[in-house]
Amino acid sequence: MVLDHVRRLCGEGQLRAVVQGWNERSLRLARGLGFRDAGTHRCVQDGGEVSYVVLLRPADGSGPAG
Repeated sequence: MVLDHVRRLCGEGQLRAVVQGWNERSLRLARGLGFRDAGTHRCVQDGGEVSYVVLLRPADGSGPAG
């Protein structure tokens, strides 16, 4: 699994996922993999505002993201 590979490379620390706010399927997947909402990011792309959800997960998979 990709997260296992990243854990081996990164060891301790946190992983970050950034998903567009409208993408419920990706948000559900990330949350199911242990990522927790940490905040939002808004920016302008092609003249329109785009909102992203920032999610965090401990690299070792233990406990909730801080």
